[in-house]
Amino acid sequence: MHEKRSNSLLGRSWCRPILALPTVVLFAVTGVSVLAAIALYRGPSGAMVSLLEVLLLAVVVAPIIWITTIRPLRSAAAWQRTLSTTVMDTMVDGVVVADDRGVIQSCNTAVEQIFGYTRSELIGQNVKILIPSPHREQHDGYIVWHGHPSQSKILGGKTEVVGQRKDGAILPLDLAVRELNLGQQRSYVAVVSDITERQRTTRKLEEAKQAADAASHAKSEFLANMSHEIRTPMTAILGFTDLLRKETDCIDESERQDYLDTIRTSGGHLLDLINDILDLSKIEAGQMRFEKIDCMPHQTIVEVVSVLRVRAREKGLFLEYECVGEIPETIQSDPARLRQLLINVVGNALKFTETGGVRIVARLVETESKPQLAIEVVDTGIGIPPDKLNAIFNPFVQADTSVTREFGGTGLGLAICRRIVEALGGKLTVSSRTGKGSTFTATIDTGPLDGVKMLKDPHCESIRSKAPPAEHTALTLSRVHVLLVEDGSTNRKLIGLVLRRAGAEVTTAENGQIGVELATADHFDLILMDMQMPVMDGYTAARELRRQGIATPIIALTAHAMKADEAKCLAAGCSGYLTKPIDADLLLRTVAEMVPDADPQASGCEPRPPEPSAGGPELVSSLPMDDLEFREIVEEFAERLEEQLDAMNIAWTARDLAELGRLGHWLKGSGGTAGFAAFTEPAMRLEQLAKNGRQDEIEATIAELAELAGRIVVPRVEEVVAQASRL
Repeated sequence: MHEKRSNSLLGRSWCRPILALPTVVLFAVTGVSVLAAIALYRGPSGAMVSLLEVLLLAVVVAPIIWITTIRPLRSAAAWQRTLSTTVMDTMVDGVVVADDRGVIQSCNTAVEQIFGYTRSELIGQNVKILIPSPHREQHDGYIVWHGHPSQSKILGGKTEVVGQRKDGAILPLDLAVRELNLGQQRSYVAVVSDITERQRTTRKLEEAKQAADAASHAKSEFLANMSHEIRTPMTAILGFTDLLRKETDCIDESERQDYLDTIRTSGGHLLDLINDILDLSKIEAGQMRFEKIDCMPHQTIVEVVSVLRVRAREKGLFLEYECVGEIPETIQSDPARLRQLLINVVGNALKFTETGGVRIVARLVETESKPQLAIEVVDTGIGIPPDKLNAIFNPFVQADTSVTREFGGTGLGLAICRRIVEALGGKLTVSSRTGKGSTFTATIDTGPLDGVKMLKDPHCESIRSKAPPAEHTALTLSRVHVLLVEDGSTNRKLIGLVLRRAGAEVTTAENGQIGVELATADHFDLILMDMQMPVMDGYTAARELRRQGIATPIIALTAHAMKADEAKCLAAGCSGYLTKPIDADLLLRTVAEMVPDADPQASGCEPRPPEPSAGGPELVSSLPMDDLEFREIVEEFAERLEEQLDAMNIAWTARDLAELGRLGHWLKGSGGTAGFAAFTEPAMRLEQLAKNGRQDEIEATIAELAELAGRIVVPRVEEVVAQASRL
């Protein structure tokens, strides 16, 4: 241990003669001056000054010298010491003064705060007490080496080093060292700053930058994938549509039907993409609603297996479902979201599996002292690399961009699934081995199970409940005057055609300003208002009409499907809300509901009084049957309908709900197009039943459609002409 030294200038041995010199000189000058005065007083013959006189002189003069010279000097030195100490202790950075052997001579308060030592613990210690191993063992040579400034890497500069606190903690420091030379004595002044927080902030900024770069890269890949996914079906739609328009005479019926099927499939793919994006947007915006009602998980799983089994067979894969132990017959959850989750996860497993198959395993588990239903989807597919297991749940991400090119998809499905599972009170996890397969496990809350029947080894048959088919009356809108405000010419043409076909009188406007002028100048029973238009948008137009006291019902037409968009339309003064693309049947029902004086009638043009038959009145197309082109459409529809009804029965026997949904969707659009609106509602019902997996009403709905098909009559041209001549 080195002997502690004073940190003041008065404590330094080489400073004392310098500080004492003014005092000695002052004593000498004063003494000589006094003695000379005495000698002059006595004259040339006076005696020499006696010793007593000298002592008397010293007693008188010494206090004067102390008061006027020495005490002020000592006070100034004390003030200087206080000032230096105060300045150093006020500094935020730590300051350490050490001699050429590295022994600490002084330090400030900041050093105590940075390193955890007191000042008394540091003064007299070697600075290597503040240096961690292995640098500590090298420090003595380090100081000697830095005695040569030409070789110095620290002196006169600033660098980042590490230090060690009293408790042993290592911390990063900024270090700047300056050499101080006073005569033969060499010292070093080191200024240190704790940069722990700065480095932590820098790391966070770097991590945020990397995350932003990764998100930007993922979104760029997503946009590239989406561009490809959208362009592929759009190319098919536009290309085959052009062929149908330009080569009508050169295309036989089978080719024509093949082209139409391709267009339909491509349109369905586009709709799936839009639905995925919309679902993700709804979830992230908190707009997707989740129910908590009684549902039967076993039945839901069975229905999903039934829907996807055809896809598995097409690829030569097995699709199995088993239960481990007992599972509850009913749980409190959202059956629609559970079905969406399973179709996505199981569909993904089938997509990425080329050999083997997929197995679904359901079991009841206890998680955090509450019951949950765990559903495992185990496949023998391509697997997922370990470094991608977490990333696949992020939006826009797939395990590998080459996977997108080979298997398709946008990377949204699993992101949606994880959010659905979390909303249902559980978690979605994955384990995988590359080239061996993956296991996705979804756990969802069941709610209280008190009194709930437990199923042991449940059979794979859906539980059906009989319900009478809903009655339906197709609507016509005779004597209804509608103002259609829409900037898109195609939409104006299509919506206007649907309304006119239903018997309504339609006036059109291409922007909100014209719409307001027409609505204030004439009477309308209802206004259909597009919300995004040039000149004046629908929101402004609706507010202006309400401000002017126009009470006519206004139905908003918008491509936005968020709940907040509906609220925005209603707040602007709209009475209802429809999303694009417009569903013709929903449009007609909405108009009929909004117009109190609308005259709903059984749709279908009746060129002659119907003759009763065993199955009900005959169905005749509302298209002009005296027009050969329209007549051809009706005849082709009638022939095609027989084939599609056979396909429906085959799909129902196989419990292929996906195929049933596709057939129902075809009939929903084609029936109305061919002038048989009576098919629209039951076909739409069939599509929804298949989509939602509700098998209890499907058989009755198919029978209803078959009964309607049996009543179709295509009158001869002569009969139509004769009927027209009588009118």
